[in-house]
Order: sequence, then structure tokens, then C-alpha cells
Amino acid sequence: MNPGEAGEMRRPRGNLVALVAALAPLLLVGIPEDDGGHPGRLPRVGRPQRPLSVLLISVDTLRADHLGVYGYDRPTSPWLDSFAKGAAVFENATTPRTCTTPAVSSMLTGLYPHRHGVREIYQRLGPDPVTLAEILRAAGYETAAFVSNYVLRRDFSGFDRGFEVYDDRFPSREPDRPVHERVAKDTCEAAREWLARDHGRPWFAWVHLMDPHRPYRPPERFFEPRGFRPLPPDLHLSRSEKGIDNLEEFIARYDGEIRFADRELGRMVGALKSSGVLSDTLVLFTADHGEEFGEHGQWLGHGTNVFEPCAHIPFVLRMPDRSGAGARVRAPVSLVDVVPTVLEAIGLHANVEMAGSSVLRWLRSPDDPGGVRFLERLDALRAARTADRKLIATLEGGEVARLDAFDLRGDPAEAKPIPATGLGWSDLERWLRDFVQRSVDPGLDLDALVRASRERLGSEARRALQALGYL
Repeated sequence: MNPGEAGEMRRPRGNLVALVAALAPLLLVGIPEDDGGHPGRLPRVGRPQRPLSVLLISVDTLRADHLGVYGYDRPTSPWLDSFAKGAAVFENATTPRTCTTPAVSSMLTGLYPHRHGVREIYQRLGPDPVTLAEILRAAGYETAAFVSNYVLRRDFSGFDRGFEVYDDRFPSREPDRPVHERVAKDTCEAAREWLARDHGRPWFAWVHLMDPHRPYRPPERFFEPRGFRPLPPDLHLSRSEKGIDNLEEFIARYDGEIRFADRELGRMVGALKSSGVLSDTLVLFTADHGEEFGEHGQWLGHGTNVFEPCAHIPFVLRMPDRSGAGARVRAPVSLVDVVPTVLEAIGLHANVEMAGSSVLRWLRSPDDPGGVRFLERLDALRAARTADRKLIATLEGGEVARLDAFDLRGDPAEAKPIPATGLGWSDLERWLRDFVQRSVDPGLDLDALVRASRERLGSEARRALQALGYL
């Protein structure tokens, strides 16, 4: 494990392996055998020292900079903005991969895509990685998931492993989609009904909303027209629509989807507060990835690069004891940190592989710049991000062909690369090159692997992915 993956960033010196071992010891936890995955891969586990319930909320395609708590000027997130006053807000959170199934795989396993094996949207999580739901279920938790995106269906993703309830019913759909996708109101109502039960033991619930994903059709009351003309009902949004002449309308509709999701989440969490359950519940709010509106060549989409519009995500953590409430944390964090954070919060230790580390230490030192987190896209791109800097490697044949450096404090739009020279840049380059070396397997024909995964898709899955813009 790399110190940039789990631990503070330090100036490399001496033997890198020894430094890694010193800075990033594996988290230890044990969990029992399970009928999902390989038999015997899950050792025994005890009970948590602090049996808090856990609510994990992820919103599809949600840019951090389109939320009030992250400085947006449109009122897209009044509930989250209020909720965050009693939580810690992580200002520099990133996704390890800017599309759904690889990102969610990282969120549920604590591993980067090259380790959990889900590199592309239409790949299924294999049997080896251990998921958070498996760990918590083995520790005595009641587990449930409520998802809204087609690619998170159990038969498509494999994410149901460890969940006693995996609600992937899609009874309704947006009018222009040939596949069923569940809107925020329906998903949150299903989750709220389950959460209202008398559980008698701690629970883990994961709620994933889809609404900000295109085609951006919020309920009319959540859309501020501002003189925009109506969208034609048969409009097709392509992955690279350079002829768009009403981009502001698309953005306004995207913002309306966020506002709709925010309202429904407020109702769901509000019910927990009214019942008194929230006082014993850890809540983590995040996203799988963001969305690009042409800033770096991709229009109304995501998944093709590692720039901030798609990579920068919200990460808001509310602890029951209110520790860290009101903190604005500088340290970079990632979806790979979700699993170790939950495990430390409830006092459970694991001997399963994890690349991330708990973020709880940053609640005590929010101004600390922290370490480094990584991003990847197939075998084409790798990136290393600190609180203030990003270094992007373009790969050819598994080797670094080009490096682009960005000062995120002076150039948050990543408009102008700068020379990667001076204090700190050489260290960041060293960490990035080490990550490239560890994450690229020269013996693996990744293109063939992805192609084979695509060829195995059934006709329904193919239609769904085409409708979502992934094929």
C-alpha cells in the first residue's frame, strides 16, 4: 500500500517499500464465511465496540461545485446546506474513477479500480473483493440498499452481496428513457419505510439516487426557466454535442434535478430525526462522480477524463457525537476512504485489503493539508491530487507519455498546465509514477477485457447503456 493511498504525504526518502510499510499498515478486520464470493475468503468477526447505525447516501453525477455548501450561488441544496452545519465538510474529495460502477465498487470495497477489477461501466464486481455490507452483516448489522440506477441492479453489478434487502425495483421511468430508472421520491420513500421499522439492532442502509444524471428533466416546479425555451421531448443528448446553443438551459435543468433530490433526502433524513434514530446514526453523503458541461471537451457527460468537473465530489460526514461539526477539512479524501472510515467509527478492525484510510483523524485537524489521493481511467490516464495540486499522467503502452500539472488553488478550472517544478512537485510525481507502476499490468490486455465484458451484454442491458449514454 502506498503512503499516498492511506496516510499523510511525506517526502520520499530511502527505501520506498520501508516507508510504505511504516506509513500505511493494513487495517485489520475479520468477517465470517459467506455464500457470495469464494468460500473461506472471509474470516470470523466480533462485534463493534460502538454499534452505531450507518446511513450512506450517494447521488449519481453530482458535482460538488453545484451545491450551496461548496459555494454554489443557485439554491440547489437547502437541506444539505443546513445538514452540513452539524457535519464535517471535506473540501477536496475525489472519485477514483469518473463513472458509476467502478466508483461505487471503490466506495463499497475501499479499493481502487485496478484492485477490485471493475474498470468500466458494464463490468460486474467479481467474487474476491469484500464489501462493506458483508463486513457489517457479519458483525450483526441489518443491511439494506435502495438504488435508482439501472447499472446498480443486482444482476448487472453484483453489489447486492452482503445486503439482506437490495431494493432495485424500478416501477417508473422518465418519459424519454427506454429503461426504468427510479426517481428520488420513490427511492427515498422505499428507504424511509424500511428505516422506520423497529430493527432491534444497528443497521447499515445505502441509498443511491439517480436524478442529476442526464437527460436533466426535473419536476417542473424545481426548474427555474429564466426565459429558456422548452426542451423537445425527443431530444437526444449525445456524449460530445459541440453544437449545443442552450448550455445554460441544460445546466439549469441539472440544477433542478439536484434540488429535487435534495428535497427528498431532506424528508427521508428528517423522518429519522423525528423518530430519534438520527442521534445514534452516522451519516455520510457523497457522490459517485460529477458531470462536465464542456469545460474540457466533454459535453453533458462524464467518464472520459479526470478533471475536476467529473472528479470533484461532495463528502459530508455527520457523526452522532457531533465531532467535527462545522469543520471544513482541507485534506484530500476519496471514495476508497468510505469503508475504513465507517469501520473506525463503529470500532471494528479488518484484515481485508483496503487502499483507503479513515478520515476521522482530519476532524481533529481540519486545516492539515493531508496526503494524496489517486484517480485512474482504464490504462489511459492516472492522476494524483493533493489539497492544492493535481498531476495528470497520460499513458501510452503502460508508460507515462506526458505529465500535466495544475495549481488547483490558483487555477481551479485546470485551464492552464504549469511546469511541475519546485517544492513538492517532485514528490507528487514520484508518488504518481509509483501508482502507475502498481496499477498498470503489462500482461493484461485491458482493451480485450473491456471488449469481452461489452460483448457479454444482453439486449436489455445494451439498450439501457445506450440510453444512459455509455455505449
